[in-house]
Amino acid sequence: MRLNDERTKLALFRGGDTPAIEIWDMSHTPFLEKVLYDLESINDKVSVESLVWIHDRLFSCGLHGFVVEHDLVTRKMKRQYMATSGPVWNMSVNPDRTLLGAVTEDGFVNIFQVLEDELQFVKVLDRQEGRILCLSWSPCGQYIATGSVDNVRVWDVERGHAIQRLSTGRSKKNETIVWSVLIIDDLTVASGDSRGIVTFWDGRLGVLKFKIFTHRADILCMALSPDRNCIYVSGVDPNVISLARVGKTGDKWVKSHQRNMHTNDVLCLETINNRLISAGVDCDLTISIPPQRNIPKMVRKYPPLPKSPRIFVSRSSKRVLVQEQRGIGIWELPEETKELVKLIEFKSRNNQVIDSACFSPAGKLFAYTTCGKMYFFRLVKCADGRVIPVKLKRVNVESTTRESNFDPENMLWSLHFRNETKALRISLDGSYIQSIEIDEHTDTFKLKPEVSLEDYMDPLGINQVIVSIDGSHIAIITSKGGIYVLRLTEESNVNSCVRLPKHNFPVTTVEFHPFFPYVLITYSDHNVRVFNFETSEVLFHEEIGGSTNKTTIETTIMGTSWSLDGSKVIFQEVNKLHLMEFSSSPPNGPLTDFQDEPSAKKTKRESLYNKDKKGHGKFNRGSSASPIPLTSRPEEWISSKLFLTTLNSQSEKQRSILKDRNYGKFVNWKSLDCEKRCKYAAYATFLDEKDGRDLFLVEVKPSSLLSKLPPAFARKRFGF
Repeated sequence: MRLNDERTKLALFRGGDTPAIEIWDMSHTPFLEKVLYDLESINDKVSVESLVWIHDRLFSCGLHGFVVEHDLVTRKMKRQYMATSGPVWNMSVNPDRTLLGAVTEDGFVNIFQVLEDELQFVKVLDRQEGRILCLSWSPCGQYIATGSVDNVRVWDVERGHAIQRLSTGRSKKNETIVWSVLIIDDLTVASGDSRGIVTFWDGRLGVLKFKIFTHRADILCMALSPDRNCIYVSGVDPNVISLARVGKTGDKWVKSHQRNMHTNDVLCLETINNRLISAGVDCDLTISIPPQRNIPKMVRKYPPLPKSPRIFVSRSSKRVLVQEQRGIGIWELPEETKELVKLIEFKSRNNQVIDSACFSPAGKLFAYTTCGKMYFFRLVKCADGRVIPVKLKRVNVESTTRESNFDPENMLWSLHFRNETKALRISLDGSYIQSIEIDEHTDTFKLKPEVSLEDYMDPLGINQVIVSIDGSHIAIITSKGGIYVLRLTEESNVNSCVRLPKHNFPVTTVEFHPFFPYVLITYSDHNVRVFNFETSEVLFHEEIGGSTNKTTIETTIMGTSWSLDGSKVIFQEVNKLHLMEFSSSPPNGPLTDFQDEPSAKKTKRESLYNKDKKGHGKFNRGSSASPIPLTSRPEEWISSKLFLTTLNSQSEKQRSILKDRNYGKFVNWKSLDCEKRCKYAAYATFLDEKDGRDLFLVEVKPSSLLSKLPPAFARKRFGF
């Protein structure tokens, strides 16, 4: 795990059955921006041991012995640089971002020079006996400290020699492995080892200054705060210990406070402002704020939920497609008293990772892409009631506009259905869009000539692609935060392109209105805006849950969904749902949605919430209000994996108002904290075509993640 120079992007490697590098945006509320699956492997096993940013360029290394540069636009590997002798265990870049150091299994320190578009090998430092596991650059960039078995070395980079060899000693004749090392100031070196000891050395004189016993097992990672006055330490013993600098001269360190946030090994630590980012074997990305004056300690965990869209709902057929890493499952939604029915469970060809999948609006077709290839299937119901997928054949049609650099099998694509006979795919580097025609009589599909998008938008990489309900428009969110709405012809050619105004914070979700030329966009600062994409006018803007500040840690909006009558919007977080309703006149009373049991007595806050001087629920543009936490019966939310819940009905008078063009003048908010009902909410949408009373929610149970974890470090409780 590593933060970039501007502290706005976080690269995180996640292992398991489908290893990948996740790119998180940390500029405000953290959210998963993109995922890189194209990684270097050894013996068919992906290996990533360290990550490093150099400006906006990302590099990784592993047991394969290469330093790999990743292209964040195409999401493919860009270049590979071989290191001298053996697996590469760790990397670090000097403060000037001009030199990259990589340490290997055979005891070499490789030095690469950072050029504009590549790395150039410079030299290796003197070889030492045994592997080198970690390294750190000095603030001046002249020295490197490395950690290995039983010793720490300090190197002069220009001369290429070790100037100090610091022996750690052993415990019970066992080898001491130095897993992490830091150079603080004045060549003071801090090392964390397998004994659970943080040792401070004088790198100039080569002597031991003092030791601090912090953990009962291996210290795997250390991080230095931005002000260089605090060191965070953790490892196999998952307690995160803070070491604070004390004394007039600042050359002494003492144990400060302790944080118990993880259940298993902590593998990496990073700091951003006053926040600590930690991650490890328990799969949660954890962000914490230390206790301050009048402010308690705050902890927020981000579970390993997949990046949307992974779940597709056909409202007309009441079918749900769930895209897994290497397969697809299709479910049929039941009546209120029945259970879910699993129609098919489909594995990808050669068990490859699925890049993108889509489901037709009528729920009769589905498709997926892997390694640049597309596969279309039709769902056919047999006489015995079973549903089987029938593969559609491709009809080869040569492109008349193909360019020399167009290589579809080496591109990553985002695949979408427009209707039952048309689909389209867009390259994730933002270069091309291609139409696909489906013949339902012959069960074949053919590709139309590709169209370049360079005339309409900057090819800076694509984060999200959303298709309107009627398939006439698509919204594209680029990696730089650009918002483009493209109008398509019947042949899927681009008729026009509109760029919407840009916000200061990145986009998290986009959703088209069912019948108006409106698009709803949420941002990482919880700001919500509704645009008229024909005029680029901002019709409405609001902040979900009121204003946020740096003393709190919020979760991001993971998904949004309009009801089919366009009167409501559901906003989904990991453990919370927000309901927003538009109307053209003030409602007679408060909304009843998300309210299962009427409260006996309203609090003062509830009575004043969402009312103007006349008692109406009118919101002025740019105003801010906090959501009301409402109660709900927990037994209605308990489920296995997929479940339904029914909202209270809405009056006919309120629904008929929506035909008025004076749309969005009055807004009402409701929120539901669903943490006790469902731990991790992965998807939420409306189902009912008439009044939006049925809400479909997908839950990921923590037990499905905890069951795959290894045993945690044994800690005594109450003396046992």
